[in-house]
Amino acid sequence: MVNSKQMKRPWLRGILRNSLILVGGIAVGFLLLLAVYALPVDRMEDNVMLSLPTFDGTWGSGEESYEQLLKGYRSTQLDNSTDSLMLLTAINRSDEPLTKQVANVYAYTGSSGLPYLTLREMGEADFDNSQSTARARYWLGYLVVLKPLLMVMTYMDVRMLNMLGQGGLVLAIILLMQKRGLGRYIVPFAVSLVCLSPIAMPFSMQFSTVFYVFAIAMVLMLWKPKFAEEKIGMSTFFLLIGMMTSFIDFLTYPIASFGMPFLLLMLLRKDNDKQAKTFVQLGIWWVVGYFGMWAGKWLIAGLFGGEEYFWYNLLSTIDTRSSMESASIPLSYMDVLGSVMSVFAKKPYLLLGGGIAIGCGVSMYRSRGNRKVLKPSYALLMALVSVLPFLWYLGTSNHTYNHAFFTSRGLIVTVFGLLCLITGATEQKQRIETK
Repeated sequence: MVNSKQMKRPWLRGILRNSLILVGGIAVGFLLLLAVYALPVDRMEDNVMLSLPTFDGTWGSGEESYEQLLKGYRSTQLDNSTDSLMLLTAINRSDEPLTKQVANVYAYTGSSGLPYLTLREMGEADFDNSQSTARARYWLGYLVVLKPLLMVMTYMDVRMLNMLGQGGLVLAIILLMQKRGLGRYIVPFAVSLVCLSPIAMPFSMQFSTVFYVFAIAMVLMLWKPKFAEEKIGMSTFFLLIGMMTSFIDFLTYPIASFGMPFLLLMLLRKDNDKQAKTFVQLGIWWVVGYFGMWAGKWLIAGLFGGEEYFWYNLLSTIDTRSSMESASIPLSYMDVLGSVMSVFAKKPYLLLGGGIAIGCGVSMYRSRGNRKVLKPSYALLMALVSVLPFLWYLGTSNHTYNHAFFTSRGLIVTVFGLLCLITGATEQKQRIETK
C-alpha cells in the first residue's frame, strides 16, 4: 500500500527538478554571455559602422529614432532607439573583467546620452568611446545571438534574416496546425498576427525577441507533442519559456510568451477536464521562470557588478514601471487602456474588426439551434486567458502607457483567444453533423 509520503514524492520531485533547472539556467545564461563577450569586437564594430547609413541619411532614406513605416500609424513604428542600444551594447569595449562586463552590460553613451544619436555619432572622427552606461538589471541575452551575427553581417542583414525567420515560423505553425487537425483555428491565428504588425516587426530586433520565444514553443508543441509533454513535461516546458523570455526580452510584450502557447495547449487538449488546474500550474511555473531568471540576473549584478547604487536603482525602476503615473502626471487604468487601443484606432483596423465581428455573428447565427455549447469551464478559461494582457497592463501601467506602440502587441493573446472561443463554438455543431 502506498503511503502519503510516497504519493507526494512525484510532486516534490517535480518542484526540485524545476528548481534545479532554474538555477542551472541562470548559470548557463551567465556562461553563454561570458563566451560571447570573449569574442573579438573588431568585426562586429566594422559591420555596425557599415550599418550607419540606415540612420544617418547617407542612403537618402535615413530612419528616425522612431520611424513609422506608414506615417501616422503607431502600429508600424520602429524602435530604432532600442535597436541602437542593442548594437551599442554588442560592440562595447571595456577593460573590465568579463564577469563584470556581463554583470553590468555596458553600452556606449555619446554626448547626447541617447542611443540613436550616439550610434550616429560613432561615424564621426572625434567620437568619444570612453563613456558607457550600465544596464545591469537586464540579462540582454539576445547578445548570445547578436554578437556572433554581427561578426558576419550588418544590421540590415539581420533585418532580412528576421524577415525570413519570422515568415518561416508562421508558415511552420500554420502547416503544423493543419496537420494536427486544428485547421479551423488557422484563421484566428492569422488574424491575431495583425496585432504584431508583421510589416514592422522584422525591422526592429526589439520587437522580435518575444515572437521567437512563443513561435518556437508553438512549433515544438505541434511538431513533437510527445516530446514537449512526456520527455520535458509541460511544467518544465513553461518554466523554460518564462526563463527564455526573461533572458532575451527587453520588457516588450512578454505575456504573449505564456498566452499563445497555453491557448494552443487548450486546443490540443480540448477534451481534457483538468484545464483549469493545468492553467494554474503552468501559469505558476511560467511566472517562476520569468521572475526567477530575472532575479538571477540581479543576483549576478549584485555579486559581480560592483555598481554602488544597483539595488536602489533597481527598486526605483520597478516602482516607476509599475506606477500609475507618467512624468509625474497621475494615470487611470482607462488612460493606460486608451493609450494601448489608440495604436489600432485607424479606419483599416476598425473595418477589419467590423468585418470579423460580422463574420462571427453570421457563423453563430448559422449554427443556431443545433449548436452544442462548449463546456462552460473550457469557455470561461479561454476567456480568462484572453484577458491576461489587460492584467499585465494593470501591473505595468507606466511602462504600458509610455510604450504602447509595442506593448500593444500583447493583444495578440486576446484576439487569438476570443476568436478560438467563437470558432470552437461552431466546431461542436459540425462534429455532430458528421456522425
